[in-house]
Amino acid sequence: MAYQPTTQMTQVNVAAGTTPVGVSRPWKHGFCSCLGDCGTSLLTWCFPCITYGQNKTALNPDASCFCNALIYYCLMGCSLCWIPATSNRGEIRAKYNIEGSGLEDCMAHFCCTCCALVQEARELKG
Repeated sequence: MAYQPTTQMTQVNVAAGTTPVGVSRPWKHGFCSCLGDCGTSLLTWCFPCITYGQNKTALNPDASCFCNALIYYCLMGCSLCWIPATSNRGEIRAKYNIEGSGLEDCMAHFCCTCCALVQEARELKG
């Protein structure tokens, strides 16, 4: 008589719109889908520092939108604003269990920071 392995199935109930713990999911909105939210896109293209400050405050309510926007604005002058933005994107990915890597976060902000900021803002809005 040959050995026959048994398979046990376990049913997992997951609420609609949620991701099970430990399972990464993609971003809800595409990287180049900026025009899906025209208001945020326009604000970001004109004043990316404000969107960065709003994103930081949405992620951490104790953070000051003004202070974070000011830091971002100052770093824009020497083209280093992608550094805190990359870190913030990583925090968003960690909090919402979104797939990706630090390198992808860096490249997103280095190549098109406005698209990245809009994608993050839309994710934080839900």
